[in-house]
Amino acid sequence: MRFALPTAVAAAFALAPLSINAQTAGKNLAIDFRTTVTVSGMPDTGVILGHAVGSGDKLRMDLKMKGPGAQISPLGSATGQISMILSDSGKTVTYLDSTNSKYLRVRPSDMLVQAQQMGGLKMDFSGTEAKVDSLGVGPTILGHPTSHYRVGSGMTVTISAMGQEQTVKITTSSDYYYATDIKGVVNPFASLSGSDMASMFGSSNK
Repeated sequence: MRFALPTAVAAAFALAPLSINAQTAGKNLAIDFRTTVTVSGMPDTGVILGHAVGSGDKLRMDLKMKGPGAQISPLGSATGQISMILSDSGKTVTYLDSTNSKYLRVRPSDMLVQAQQMGGLKMDFSGTEAKVDSLGVGPTILGHPTSHYRVGSGMTVTISAMGQEQTVKITTSSDYYYATDIKGVVNPFASLSGSDMASMFGSSNK
């Protein structure tokens, strides 16, 4: 049995530190990152390369994806490139496919609630954990000095749908480089912890 949903959850989990930051209004953000995603039962490891810029409560991410565990857009992308805009304090996601001039705006939490109310889906998140390591000075990117952080995370997801159940273990390792010379910039990793990740994914959704 295979659900497409674990892949989407894995990618969302990998980008959670940036999603958490999108909930903080009135701050600026500039980050480049590389994330690897491993989902139990999948032979390939997904890789996401991204650049994120944010201001106020909006955050834009331009992503390059490789491998099944990295496919995060419902629009799909033949080139493996997609852009996302998080708005409304991270509650609304707009997927952009500039190659095919398409976009899709969704509110993931509302979609999940609707699916649960229809009785077609039940999800349970457990074992949510995150570890943040400060690795010191990062490379200069586009003329900006950066700091280097590595975020390791893990989570178990149990999904029940159409009378079937699947449990998968998701692990991610992400390297983030954020610019330190931009006025008003916020460091999203200074206080990030496992409890932050759990607040997004750690409770049961039944």
